Amino acid sequence: SYKGHRNGIIAMAYSPSLKMIVSAGIRDELFVWNPFVEKRVNELTGHQAPMLGMHVVESRAGAFQLLTSDRSGVFKVWDLRSLECIQTFAASPELNGIRNYLKVSHKNLIIAANNRRFQEFAFSYSNTPELTDDEEIVCAIYNDTMDSFITAAGCSVRMWDSTSGHPTKTFQDVSEAPIITLCLDDRQRKFFVGDARGRVTCH
Repeated sequence: SYKGHRNGIIAMAYSPSLKMIVSAGIRDELFVWNPFVEKRVNELTGHQAPMLGMHVVESRAGAFQLLTSDRSGVFKVWDLRSLECIQTFAASPELNGIRNYLKVSHKNLIIAANNRRFQEFAFSYSNTPELTDDEEIVCAIYNDTMDSFITAAGCSVRMWDSTSGHPTKTFQDVSEAPIITLCLDDRQRKFFVGDARGRVTCH
């Protein structure tokens, strides 16, 4: 059993990729739990109103973000790897006192509603794949042998020409879980990635 909330729990979410549980208290509490350890491992602070709900956001590379909302209409997006808030946005004042919301994954929509109104929030992936990654870049290293940068985002690795800034090669889905870090071998011909499930692979 897990103990820590003062006035009960209103919502829970689970990240299968990171094997992490997040619980929302009736107040403004957000606690992070390790399902294999019967104690709280962290607390996410920032909401100033009673919690409404939460969803693990499934990206195309795996689940590593958490969307939370409170009854004042504030939404927050958290990076579950670093446990940091990476985005905050709010519903319009006319939607004060949100009663419920839902995430429509296949249309990239969040819909929030009170007793009389509802509001849509749209989100999308990048439309400029030649300039950036769809996923958040978690690690970047420089390869002086090939005069290029190597970045890890989601479950993929990409190489960039250091002069032009354009991608030269993409290694799609090199890991089954989100990549946490990467490094080069001593000859800078291969790279190693470590993922959220504790596995290290060579490419």
